[in-house]
Amino acid sequence: MSNGKWINNFQLKNQIAFNYGVQILKDNQPSWAAGAGLTYNYDGQQYPTTFTRMEYEDYIINAQVKKWFNMNNSNLSLGFNTALKFVGDNLLRHQENPSFTNFVSRNILNPNFAYQNTNYWANQLEVQYTLPAFKKTNAQLYFKTNYQNISSTETMLDSAKGLSNNYFNFTIGLIN
Repeated sequence: MSNGKWINNFQLKNQIAFNYGVQILKDNQPSWAAGAGLTYNYDGQQYPTTFTRMEYEDYIINAQVKKWFNMNNSNLSLGFNTALKFVGDNLLRHQENPSFTNFVSRNILNPNFAYQNTNYWANQLEVQYTLPAFKKTNAQLYFKTNYQNISSTETMLDSAKGLSNNYFNFTIGLIN
């Protein structure tokens, strides 16, 4: 800041993660995998045109497990991931300015800040089937699908408490 006015945009992101995982092999092929982790995130943003500053931090605890079923050069894998996000300190500051209207504050800035500062519990289920390798190229075709549910456990917006997002993905890919 200079003379009470912000002179530059900035965005600062920091992340520190600790993860641990193990994998069990059977006949030189993956059979089981499991892991857990803890992640710390910090995000700070400053915008001089709207005289806005946002800062927030969160902690995410996660765990995952995956099982492979090997069958005649093809395999099926099932995975489950879960994560809990806890919001730490946060800051939202903006000064009223003729170019910064209540519409921007009400419909963009405040909902975005509330979303970033929402505690949640996320669960994901994943299934992948990989076909045997092609003889000439040794490439493998796979089909993968996953379903994820993210449920807010606590939020700054009363209207969003208990809401959840559901995601479904389907992928066809080639492993070379």
